[in-house]
Amino acid sequence: MTGTDSPEALRKHVPVLPAVRAKYWNIDPTVGYGMKDFGNGLYALSDNGWQSAFPVTDAGVIVFDAPASYGKHIPEAVAKVTKQPIKMLIYSHLHKDHIGGSIAFKSIPGLQIIALDTVSDFLKEMKDPNRLIQRSTKTSSRSMKRRRAIENASSGSARRTGHRPIESSTVQTPSKIARLCYLTK
Repeated sequence: MTGTDSPEALRKHVPVLPAVRAKYWNIDPTVGYGMKDFGNGLYALSDNGWQSAFPVTDAGVIVFDAPASYGKHIPEAVAKVTKQPIKMLIYSHLHKDHIGGSIAFKSIPGLQIIALDTVSDFLKEMKDPNRLIQRSTKTSSRSMKRRRAIENASSGSARRTGHRPIESSTVQTPSKIARLCYLTK
């Protein structure tokens, strides 16, 4: 890691207030993260710089984000608390500090990776071997607007063709997906 990609490098550049430092998690130095059990099968991981979480459901485990700093240890962390398999990895967005450790999930059979289509487009362009490209995408509102503009330009105006714009409330963002996954538990 370079620049301020790691918590150690970040600490050199950004002073931390004592009141904030008092709320830091206890980090296990052998794995580089701490884990908290929030009850009802919901766990969170942090290295005091970045976070990820995973609910354990009857259908399997859903992991939200795999930071570059400790993502390689997330499958091990899940195995410490459940025998349920990891079924889903959800990307909140494309930055390496959120999904740079996703390569640790590469060999998990049947894993479904979910993110917005704009994330998939970016990852395909970047060809970063440490960030897995999702197999399932959700359309972002920006993509929907772009698609609507193309449809309208190629078939005339929406008024002439009777084309109804897609409602933005149907867009499934990672946070909406997370709520749905937790509610189906």
